[in-house]
Amino acid sequence: MSETHSQNKRQEWIRGVNIGGWLMAERFISPYLFAVNSCHLQGSMCVYPGQIGLDDSDRLVYAPGGEPSTICDPDVCAPELLVKAKEPTDYHLVHGLPGSGLGINNSGMDYPVDEYTLGKVLRASPGGIKTATRYMERHWETFLTYADLKTLKENGVTHLRIPMGYWIRGKEGLSIVEGEPYIPGGWKYFVRAAHWCRELGLTVWADLHGAPGSENGFDNSGHYLGKSTCDGWSKHPDRVQRTLNILTDLAQGMVEDEIDDVVTGFGILNEPFADCRQDVLRKYYDDALTIVRGIMGDDTAIFVGDTFRAYKFNDGEFWLDPETHHDTYLDSHPYHVFFEQGRSFTPRQHIAYVCRHDSQGVKDCCYEDGDAKLVPSRGISRLTGEWSGAYDILPTALTPILMNGIANDGIVPYLNRTLSNARKNFLRNFVEAQMVAYESADSGGISSGWLFWNFKME
Repeated sequence: MSETHSQNKRQEWIRGVNIGGWLMAERFISPYLFAVNSCHLQGSMCVYPGQIGLDDSDRLVYAPGGEPSTICDPDVCAPELLVKAKEPTDYHLVHGLPGSGLGINNSGMDYPVDEYTLGKVLRASPGGIKTATRYMERHWETFLTYADLKTLKENGVTHLRIPMGYWIRGKEGLSIVEGEPYIPGGWKYFVRAAHWCRELGLTVWADLHGAPGSENGFDNSGHYLGKSTCDGWSKHPDRVQRTLNILTDLAQGMVEDEIDDVVTGFGILNEPFADCRQDVLRKYYDDALTIVRGIMGDDTAIFVGDTFRAYKFNDGEFWLDPETHHDTYLDSHPYHVFFEQGRSFTPRQHIAYVCRHDSQGVKDCCYEDGDAKLVPSRGISRLTGEWSGAYDILPTALTPILMNGIANDGIVPYLNRTLSNARKNFLRNFVEAQMVAYESADSGGISSGWLFWNFKME
């Protein structure tokens, strides 16, 4: 690809959304999915009031196997709190957060916290993997619909970033090995979504959101380790190589299923943590780039995580060649809600921080002369692959409240809350300010656009 062609493509802003919580489930996004009860383990596909997949009359839009939908009866369906809690169940009480009247479970046990423990609990049911698969299929079938994609297209979205776990294709010995309880089967739904996107004119960028051993220890890697670290991945050469093999299989699957015309981009590892061995990570990035483009084509966009330190890549050495590194992006996730000082900001301070700090943040990388920051790279550019309007309460603080509400009376607290006009006006201004900052048209061609987190929550 010529340098001129690459520069022209970058002038077309990426303005997208993430399809998070679907093929990589997160319980803050879909808490009801993780609220496994005794009825579920006996094979019932009962649902909670307000759960995604129900229509306005609490009827299931899709019923696996055609069985009629039922609402989980809290007098019959007991919560399955089988996972040892890694976070205090009374977190909100300690920190003075709302919800202290919910009758919190203090047993030290919890619902499943990630796809690893969800799979473990479901596979232990009398129906084993059959029950587990039916349970997840309902989620995959109903969480993302054609109507959702049509609405996104009609509102100006250009790109969808679709996170997925490494087990999605379910190949024994590769994406699933002995002892891993993950539930494969989401691949056909990804392919279906790609067909829908072709019809609607949307571009899909796949994202490997979880690697063997976990690249960050977060629940969004599929395996919450209780601490943030890349050690479980980067210190294990066999797991790094297995990840490359999995990428090979995923890329081949996209070609074999004839969706590589729609799936034009690939995130080769989501949010590797800051302690990742940089030599291991950069070699993995180089190898993955070669593998994916060798299978899907040289024009395939590739985006890589910045280890939460974009400036570390600004050494004048990383992916500078316009022939090799065209259409590559360093992906950053600048959430205000995940740093303590930001959660204490006033609305005016949030907007000021976006204008001063976040707009400057897109310039923390991608210069040929490293720290001098004078000559933009003709290779890699910037992408703000995740950001949101959240700003005041940590998901790790709020999620225990949501899950305890389900355990107590079968309903997620705050599900139908009403926002004040002042809060809605601020959120609009906050989101619009970030859109401007993450495009940063004055950044010398470094910034290429953004993808909002998330398209939907329960």
